[in-house]
Amino acid sequence: SIGAQITVSSTKSQALPSSLLNDNKMYTPNDMGWSPASGDTNPFIEVTFGNKTAIDTIQLYFGSDNPDTDISSIPDYYRIEYYDYGTKSWVHIVTMDRAYEPIDYVMTHGFSAIETSRVRFTLRPKELQKWREIQILGFL
Repeated sequence: SIGAQITVSSTKSQALPSSLLNDNKMYTPNDMGWSPASGDTNPFIEVTFGNKTAIDTIQLYFGSDNPDTDISSIPDYYRIEYYDYGTKSWVHIVTMDRAYEPIDYVMTHGFSAIETSRVRFTLRPKELQKWREIQILGFL
């Protein structure tokens, strides 16, 4: 880990949001991933690194221990942004919307390298979505 911290808008259960940044993909049945609380109308996940870092890939893992029967755990929508310190604003990387394109249990997003210390995921409310792991890759 690169000293990253994670902030979430809310948490549905006792599953710790920091588990989203595990360095491996080995999970126990008790590691149910992160879900926003039921009344959260603007769910988000924000990852903050210790220092500015060049990144070029984000890999996301959704679902639970048996993805073959749990399609409801995949989010319907998410938007990934990074914080640009020059413009002091959030800049779009990618938006995924199941109404227009499929979202699978593992999603990889590659892009031209950017330098930042913050990445944000904004979501639509969905009761059963489960975020298992976020991997942010590059020149860490």
